[in-house]
Amino acid sequence: MPLRAEHRVLVAGQPGDPIARSPLESAWQHFITTALREGVVEKQHRFSLHGLKHLGVTGIVGNCGNKQDAAGHQLPTTTGR
Repeated sequence: MPLRAEHRVLVAGQPGDPIARSPLESAWQHFITTALREGVVEKQHRFSLHGLKHLGVTGIVGNCGNKQDAAGHQLPTTTGR
């Protein structure tokens, strides 16, 4: 696992290569639309792909520095938002 956040891959394809942003965004929109239609996610709880990052960082066990590193934020004030 790379130590620097910008070198970590959030989503990878079958061979392990990073998925480009455009196809990932399209896949996310398909996923969330299906989840809404199927009742898995309620409309008022809809969240973006970037919101998924926030959820993941919030759930990290550790101090603010651990969360800042995981989020790839330069400043602690950004993480604190």
